[in-house]
Amino acid sequence: MSESEKRIPETGTPHPLVESAWLEEHLDDSDLRVVDATVQVKLWPFPHVKSGRRGFKRVRIPGAKNVAVYDGGRLSKERE
Repeated sequence: MSESEKRIPETGTPHPLVESAWLEEHLDDSDLRVVDATVQVKLWPFPHVKSGRRGFKRVRIPGAKNVAVYDGGRLSKERE
């Protein structure tokens, strides 16, 4: 079975991204892990990437963790 044919058993999809309806139905699952990797990309006055943590703190999925993918992938300790 090729890598693209493998499915994640819990979702039936070939990748860890799921539809919002599926997520809503499974938010209380004890083995579910939700990771937010939002970043802000600014192009002016010069291109740079900023943490998306501020937005994560304002509007987040209950129980989600924020990860700074541009900064070594450290998970935040904050949890709703």
